[in-house]
Amino acid sequence: MFRLIERHGIKVIQKTANRPYSPELKQEIIDKIVERMNRMDYERAAEYEMPETEPDGFAEAYLHTPVQKIRTYSMAQFDHWTKEPFSSNFRKMLTLEQYRDPKLAQLHHDYLAGGPLEYMAAIFRKLADSDEDAMQLALEFYGPMYLLYSVYDGAEKKESASSLLATHIDHFIAKVESDYRKKGRTT
Repeated sequence: MFRLIERHGIKVIQKTANRPYSPELKQEIIDKIVERMNRMDYERAAEYEMPETEPDGFAEAYLHTPVQKIRTYSMAQFDHWTKEPFSSNFRKMLTLEQYRDPKLAQLHHDYLAGGPLEYMAAIFRKLADSDEDAMQLALEFYGPMYLLYSVYDGAEKKESASSLLATHIDHFIAKVESDYRKKGRTT
């Protein structure tokens, strides 16, 4: 069943050979996929030694994480959503199905849109003067990454999207560090 979803999206579990699947079965399959995605996220964060903390502690924990680790983890996240077949197909499925199913729209929001944006804003809270400034930093950082998922999907030379992201992250880090030096703060 997972292979069908990976290949053809959620639509395949709704109807195969004119036989509709029950909403309960559909939900069970989605729950299993989400469980696997959550496990993969946790394992990747542990592999890259990202801070484990409650949302209130994100900013402080990340302030003490070397910037190169954050850069490497961000690139790994991009690879996760673009190169790993299960995750990439999940992303594509959510992108398509968000317009057909409110539950999948919420998953798209949580995994690919508002969720990562809020996560990044929480990280940037200690670097910003206000919640609005933290959200702007999150948009500046994550917006290009989100756009590059689609660029990657359509690119003949897939590595060009990864290269663009690496350059973006380097410029973002340089800008944030420069702004903080100007304000007399340290990261």
